[in-house]
Amino acid sequence: MTSEIEDDEGKPIKEGSVLISPKAKYHVVTLLGAGGFGAVFKVRDAQTGEEFAMKVEKKVEKRRHSKLKMEIAILKMVQNERENSHFTQIIDRAKKEKYFFLVMTIVGKSLDDLKREQPERVFSMGTGIASGIQCLEAVEDLHKYGFIHRGIS
Repeated sequence: MTSEIEDDEGKPIKEGSVLISPKAKYHVVTLLGAGGFGAVFKVRDAQTGEEFAMKVEKKVEKRRHSKLKMEIAILKMVQNERENSHFTQIIDRAKKEKYFFLVMTIVGKSLDDLKREQPERVFSMGTGIASGIQCLEAVEDLHKYGFIHRGIS
C-alpha cells in the first residue's frame, strides 16, 4: 500500500521506503492507516531492528500550523502525566522538505480489532469496564492541560 505523501524525491512513501532523521534511518514496513492530515506507518529502525509507528504529514504551504507539530507538543506535555501513560512515547522526529514525521512507540491492535477477535464480537464486562476507565483517564490527562479531543464520539 502507498500513501498520498511523497518523499523529497517525489516518490510516494510506501512499503520499502527509507526515511532518515538526524538520529536514525527507518524502513517502512507497512501502511497502518491514512487520513486527512497524513499517514501512519509501521517502520523498523535500520540499526536496531526495533519496530515503531511513524506518523507522516505532508507539508502544505497554505496551512498555517502543522497538525503534527501540535501533536508533538501535546505528547511532550502528557507523556509523563502518570506512571502508566495512555499516550505513546516520542522516539524521534524530523522535518523534511516535503513532509514532517514523528516516530513513536507502537501500541498494538485497536479496540475494534480486539473486539472482532472475541467470540460473538463482544468484550467481557470486565474488559469493557477496564478499557472505558483507561479511555477516561487519557481524556482526563488531556483536559488537565486545557486540551479537548474533537474526535471522541
